[in-house]
Amino acid sequence: FFIPNKYWEIDSRGKLCTKIINKYTKEALKILNKFLVPSLRNPKEHSSYITPKVEHFVLSIPKMPREKLPKDIQRYIEWAEKTLEIPAQKKFGEFWFSHINHWIKKWKFKRIAILEKFLPTTKAVSAHLLQDGVIGQKTYYFVSTGDYKKDKALVAWFNSSLGLLF
Repeated sequence: FFIPNKYWEIDSRGKLCTKIINKYTKEALKILNKFLVPSLRNPKEHSSYITPKVEHFVLSIPKMPREKLPKDIQRYIEWAEKTLEIPAQKKFGEFWFSHINHWIKKWKFKRIAILEKFLPTTKAVSAHLLQDGVIGQKTYYFVSTGDYKKDKALVAWFNSSLGLLF
């Protein structure tokens, strides 16, 4: 449920919704921004930025009957069921499409994303400073001191020569 992905790209972002287009069928859907959570996707996309530009989102759908969801969200769910192999269907049943929303509600957002795997020969930074509300996948460790200035200093240390050597 990351957007953009192999099948869908972002066409435009407005204040209320984001228009996505299927790369193969050219079908267009408008997703309300309240369903999209900013997310880091792949570490190689942010390898040179301490504060990366977040261009990916995860689709976070609340647990509710499908017919109460916006039509374009319903269509995206139908498309996913027809096109993809979805392990969450077996594990979470009827409301499989809400498992990310459930996870996000339990997850405490952190401002520092530390790369799980770091090689100084392939990446320029080992830690990113994020804006509030950005999440990421399991290729990062997320931490925070709870204070923005301290988080900024910690990221600076992680990316310093000594921090990179450590």
